[in-house]
Amino acid sequence: MIQAKYIILPKAMEHDWNQIKEEERGGIKAYFVEYYIEIFKMLFPRYRLPDFNGASDLATN
Repeated sequence: MIQAKYIILPKAMEHDWNQIKEEERGGIKAYFVEYYIEIFKMLFPRYRLPDFNGASDLATN
């Protein structure tokens, strides 16, 4: 059986996640993001984004 350890959710769902009892979460750690770039940075922490259209500004925050 495969069990998820982490989940990435939209920041807007944080309140809903907090309504779930800890024991019902099954030990899953939730990360809340507002922008896709935040997910990219989690998955590829060593990758440096090229400087175009302000993307590198988002990547450094």
